[in-house]
Order: sequence, then structure tokens, then C-alpha cells
Amino acid sequence: MMLRDLLTSEARCDGRFATLAVTGISADSRAVKPGFLFVAVPGTKVDGLGFLSQAVAGGAVAVLAECEPPAPLPAHVALVSVPNVRRALALAAARFYPRQPATIAAVTGTGGKTSVTAFTRQIWTALGHAAASIGTVGVVTPAGEEYGALTTPDPVELHRIVDRIAGEGITHLAVEASSHGLDQHRLDGLRVGIAGFTNISRDHLDYHGTQEAYRQAKLILFRNLVKPDGVAVVAVDHTFAAEVKDAARGRSLRIIEVGRTARDIRLISSAVAGFSQVLTLGYGGVKYQVQLPLVGAFQVENALVAAGQAEVRRYAAEIVTARVEAVTAGDGFELRLDDGRTVAAQRLLVTTGLIDELPEIPGLAQRFGRDVLHCPYCHGFEVADRRIGVLATGPAAQHQAELWRQWSPHVLLLLHGAWVPTAEQAERLAARGIVVVDGPVADLEITEDALTGARLATGEVVALDAMVVAPRFTARADLLESIGLKPVDIEMAGQVIGSQVPAEATGATAVPGVWVAGNVADVRAQVITAAAAGLAAGSAINADLIAEETRDAVETYRENVRTMFERPAWEARYQSQSSIWSGRPNPQLVAEAAELAPGRALDIGSGEGADAVWLADRGWQVDAVDISTTALARAATHAESLGVEGITWTHLDVRAQPPAERTYDLVSSQFMHLPADARRQLFARLAAAVAPGGTLLIVGHHPSDLRTTAHRMHFPEMMFTAEEVAGALDPGSWQVVTAEARPRTTADHDGREITIHDAVVVARRYP
Repeated sequence: MMLRDLLTSEARCDGRFATLAVTGISADSRAVKPGFLFVAVPGTKVDGLGFLSQAVAGGAVAVLAECEPPAPLPAHVALVSVPNVRRALALAAARFYPRQPATIAAVTGTGGKTSVTAFTRQIWTALGHAAASIGTVGVVTPAGEEYGALTTPDPVELHRIVDRIAGEGITHLAVEASSHGLDQHRLDGLRVGIAGFTNISRDHLDYHGTQEAYRQAKLILFRNLVKPDGVAVVAVDHTFAAEVKDAARGRSLRIIEVGRTARDIRLISSAVAGFSQVLTLGYGGVKYQVQLPLVGAFQVENALVAAGQAEVRRYAAEIVTARVEAVTAGDGFELRLDDGRTVAAQRLLVTTGLIDELPEIPGLAQRFGRDVLHCPYCHGFEVADRRIGVLATGPAAQHQAELWRQWSPHVLLLLHGAWVPTAEQAERLAARGIVVVDGPVADLEITEDALTGARLATGEVVALDAMVVAPRFTARADLLESIGLKPVDIEMAGQVIGSQVPAEATGATAVPGVWVAGNVADVRAQVITAAAAGLAAGSAINADLIAEETRDAVETYRENVRTMFERPAWEARYQSQSSIWSGRPNPQLVAEAAELAPGRALDIGSGEGADAVWLADRGWQVDAVDISTTALARAATHAESLGVEGITWTHLDVRAQPPAERTYDLVSSQFMHLPADARRQLFARLAAAVAPGGTLLIVGHHPSDLRTTAHRMHFPEMMFTAEEVAGALDPGSWQVVTAEARPRTTADHDGREITIHDAVVVARRYP
């Protein structure tokens, strides 16, 4: 590689060294070999300029430095001056080792970097990607592990490794970004698309000096390194997270928040289950339960950051972070966003979920999802065998209390003035040992951030460990009313439990082009049900789009069949380029007519005249006929330039004006493709034009060419076989000399050699 190829525009160097060959890069004079670029990096104790003599003795042909060397360099050694030698080193290494995986995620933070890079690699691998990680534990690829000594390797080693693993087929890479590495520009030149932040605390003050300098070093990843169209995944349950998000916004990055207070991947609750943790996560309006086979709250956060990084590149989809304010239907749909942008769509899949409308009890909403629960199938294991209070909101409370009784013998039904059980219902409750508590609930008792009871309006406190409430599940569908969709109420046991948008099993609504899935369409849907509904709706939308595309394709196809062989289309085709054909005669004409005695010839569809010129040059008197005046004018000019005579150029549509019968010694039709009926009629007229003893030559693209990579317009009906044409000739008047699919080699549009076939018919009229 030449020296100039390693340098940025900031570098200054004598121009005579621009094409100097460089065989390697090193900032260690002991590692320099002949042809190397030596980078003199100033250190905390020694300066690389102090080792120039060793580097030159080792074979260095160029030196990269910020300052002038203490002594002149040998005349054959180039000096390259740069304002920041560490950055220049990293960028030169990136150019010397240019290959990188398509997706690169870098993680920074005081703690968790190693875990997050490992988790991200594992998630990507589980998704079927060829993934690797680089960090404290070294380099981990599908081939194994290579131990390393630094969290972030020096830039030459880093880019050498990245280039190597990219060459081995790695497409996804997770990298630890230490504060030292960021401050020293070790990661510069790495095409980072995803940046992750875990947390920050007091650390590395021996290097950075102050906590503020340490924090600013962490922000380099978000301010300078990640690509402008990239993504920042931020653990938001930390005070420094706000500064990270500000830095990300300053670079116009998409932000994915993770954590208990996150708007994207939210940790609703976590519970220890042996040597693992069961997490309840909220994402996209849906709750998920995940078992994490690790203990410790810090590992939960690490796993969430890894999940955020993996989620970004899982599917080839564009994610728009905004709130839809209005939907307008017309030719498709237009969505107006809260940031002023608009999004156009052919179809809409609405998965806006629902709103949990809770009773107006102080503190209830704030505890919802923690120790105020609603679903025994989602949360029952978390409160098994504990004191559970079921807050009645209507007659469905009977069913709800009986469900929760499966999880605990200590279930209390708080009537809250919402419902009075009948004698039969009271008997059922008593039989199951469910205690009925009358009177409205006024407040919750909270001790050390945990629910301990419910305070009744009378002042009595009912001791509880968890409260269960059935919210009113209201479809989040206000936006759809403008296009004619309104939710309907859903009842259970005579109680309205919520609303949903009515839809078919596929999610299709009454408004064409709009589908719904998840809780907006089914208040009872849980994770698996909602996911299945999304799959069904997605499949239905795809099928609908395919049907529309096919209808459009059929309409276009029919229009092309109707117009593409008419004069306006041919004129437009010829006028679009200075020449359409190669200028060489068709090979089957040359093969079949070379030995024929010259006479009078009819060249149908003569185009730019190559066949007519070839025949006339061999003594034939040629009537060259074409539907395009542009082609005929071009052909006549071509013949005149060659000094070829004996050609009559005629503008004619032989479908409307057939040629004179029994007139020509040779009638040639090369690659005339028309709809079947028109083609058969044309070929019959061409056969009638052949004089007794004359030759009919018809050549076309064989239908089998459509199976190859040859560039053929896909009109199967317009292609024909030689047997079909020969079969239409009267055997009493014609001798069929040849009727075959004749192979020939050509190159397709990618330059590959392929074999195609011409349908060739040679027939002679009996004298």
C-alpha cells in the first residue's frame, strides 16, 4: 500500500514520498520491519521520537509524528506531520487493514462492558449471525478464544484483528470501549453503528485526573465514533444517562432506552428463581417474561443493554422514533408525526395496544406491575403462597378471585363497593377459603417501597403482600377514528372489561388496507397470542400486497403486449439510443444463406440494416422492410457509408400490407416475436411471399431461454419453437430442411458465459 493511501487530509508530507510503498505499521520501534511506517506516539513517560534511530535501523521508510524529530531523518525516510498522532495512527491502521464486519457495536461504561459484549455476541449467534467479540477476555469467535491483555487493544492490533475476522466471515462484532481506549483514539476508524452505555462511577482517576475528564472520555463514543445514522443504547437508570442521550442527540443518533424507567425496553419486575432470574419486560406495548440464567441486578442491566444492541440490526427494517399524531387515508395512508415528519404507507398494521384504566386509588397506578398485579398467568409465580388482595371492579371479580386462589391459600376479595356477590357466589367463595372484605379501599399501605396492606375507608388496614386489580382494558385507537374505525366494548360476566377494534381472524378491519394485532384487537391476548396475531396479520398484509402487485403486473403486461410491437414503441426504442443492435448480421442468417445463390431477398424487421447490408454485399437485391422510420434512416446511412447498393428500404407494417406472393428467392425473419395469433398470420404471409424453389428462413428466441440468465423480456406467449413453425407449413408445398433449437454461447449481463438456443426453421418451396 502506498503512503498516501494511509494518510488523511490533515497530514503534511513531501510529495515525492506519496507513492512510497508501505508494508506495515507500528508504534513500537522493536517491531519495525523493512518498509514499515513508524508512528512516534508521545507517552506519559517516554516519547516515540526518542526511538527513531532504532525504527530507521529496523527498516522504517516513513515516520508519523506530531513534532519535528530531534535530528534530521535520512533522505530516504519520509516525515509525515499530523496534529494528532494517536488519531492518525488509528486511521492509518484502519486503511491498512480495511475489512470490517457489516455490523459493529461498541460498549462503554464503568462496569458491564465485558458482559454486554459477550451477551450481544451470544444473542447475535442465536439469531444465526456469524458473531465475534473483542475485549477484556480477548477475541472470541466461532472458532474459539484468543486471550488479550487490554480491554481495548492498540489500534494497529485492533484493526489487524478486525480485518482478519471479517475475512473469516464474521458479520457482527461487539467491542469493549474503555475510557483509555476512547481517549487514546484506539477505536478511531472502526465503523461503529451501535453504541451502548451501561453505567458510570468513580474509576481510573489515576489516568484521567478528574471524574469529569473520565465522563467526557466516555462520551467520545457517542459524540465522535458511532456513525451519524447509528444507534445509542442507553441504560437510563443512572444520572449520567441524560448526558449520554444529549451526546447521542447531538449526533442525530436513534436512542434506545433500557431499564426500569426506560421508554423502549423496560424492566417491569425481576424475581430470583434459584440460580437465575425471571424478568418481566415491557417492549412495544407488550409484556414479555424472560429467564436470565445469571444472578445480580447488574447482570439484568447488562442483558438489557445487549438486547437493545442486538434488536437494532435483527431485521432489515427502518425504525422511526416518534409519536403518530394523525392518520389520513387516500391513495394509501399518510401518518403525521409529532416531530413534523410524515410517513407514507400502502398498508397499516396497528399494534398500539391498550391502556390499563385503574380505579382511582392513591398509589395504585404507581405500584402497577410491581406488587399491584392483574394476571395470574403472568405474575402468579411471583406472589405464590403470599397474602393476595383482589380488588373488585365488577362481577368478573368472582372469576378473578378463584383464579388467584390457585396460587395462594391467602386470597382476600375486596368488594370496594363495585359488586355484591349473590348467595350462590358467596358460597363458592367460602368453599374456596376466599375471605370477602366489604367497604371501599381508600389507600395503599407502603413500607420501605413494598406494599404491606390496603387501607379501607373506615381506617382499617387489611394486611397484604400484593394487590390484584382488573383494569378496564381500553384500546389505544383514537387515531383510527379519523379513518372510520372505532373500538367496541367487550363484556365478561355482565361487566364491560374493555374495548377493542373489531377485526377478522387475520387482523383485517372494515377499512381496506388497515390491520390490527395484539391487545388493540384482543383485550385478552397475552404475549404468545399477540405475537401469533402479529404473524397472521403480517402474512395477510404480505398476501394482500402480492395480490395488488400481481394485479398491477397483469395490467402492465397486457398493456405491453398491446403496445410494445406497435410503431410508437419501436420509434421510442430506437430513438432512446444511438444504436440498438451490434451492427453484425444475425449468425443464423450467415450460416444458412452463405451458400445460397444470390437473387431477390425480403428482410422483414430489418432494423438497423446489418442483415440487409450483408446480403446486398453478396449480390442479393434486398427489400428491407421495417415498421420504424428511425431504424430505416439509420440503416440507409450505414449502407451508404459502406458503399453498399442494391437495397430498397421500405417503411411498412406487413401485418396490414402483406408482401407480394411467390416473389422472393429468400424471405428472412430474424427474431420477430408477436402474440401467437398475429405471429402465425405473419409467418403464413411470409411463406406465401417465397417464390418456387426459394427459401424461407425464420429464427427466434427459443422458449427455453427464459430458464437462463439471458436478458429476455418475459413474454412466453410470444416465443415459439421451430417445430411449431414448421408444422404450419403445407408438406405438399414445402420441404423442411431444418427445424431445430440451435445452441450458441453468449455472455449474460454479469459477464458469465451461458448457452442459449435459437429456434431455426429453414424450408424450401417446391418448384
